[in-house]
Amino acid sequence: MLVSDPDRRNMGIGRELRRFTIDMLREQGVKTLQIELLVPRDWDQASKQFMAEWNERSGYQVVRKGAFEEQYPDLAPLLATPCDFIIYEKDIQNLRTQRSAG
Repeated sequence: MLVSDPDRRNMGIGRELRRFTIDMLREQGVKTLQIELLVPRDWDQASKQFMAEWNERSGYQVVRKGAFEEQYPDLAPLLATPCDFIIYEKDIQNLRTQRSAG
């Protein structure tokens, strides 16, 4: 779980966190990065919408969507609101990552 403070958006922090993670995983031989996003089912949360849009802009493809309770029936009652999940994937084997300037 990685996140940057919403008040620090557009400073490259999230991009650097993701770049570092991708570089580390590639060194370990990981070929595909999977990101799971948990989203409220009946209302919109700005940070979740931001993450969904950022994942798609970054080239991640939605490979699966589903109801959280179908995948995790024992955990679903612990959530504050009913949620769905979106799973994104991206091939990182041949991906070039660049450090941001500054």
